Amino acid sequence: MEKDMKDLTVKLLEQWAASIPDPNEPVLSMGGIEYSANEVITEVKNDTDFGKFFLDSMEKFAQQYKVPLDQFLKDQIRPRPKSPAPKAPNTPSAPGPS
Repeated sequence: MEKDMKDLTVKLLEQWAASIPDPNEPVLSMGGIEYSANEVITEVKNDTDFGKFFLDSMEKFAQQYKVPLDQFLKDQIRPRPKSPAPKAPNTPSAPGPS
């Protein structure tokens, strides 16, 4: 993968990791090894075997679906939507001054 696409992948992974409740909890399992979001980022940045596999897979999927790589990455690696704030239970309000 070209450096600019790798940099884009890292940026998107960092945005995704920032959007999940605990980026240190396992989110991906490959070959019996669990990876947290932060570990995926580290693996990609450090060009480990897993990091290279991840990047190669993204390229192959983009080619398979005939989508430009940058668009494929943006479509697949997205921050999670923010959960709406919990609604307060329906409780009667206290009477105001008379």
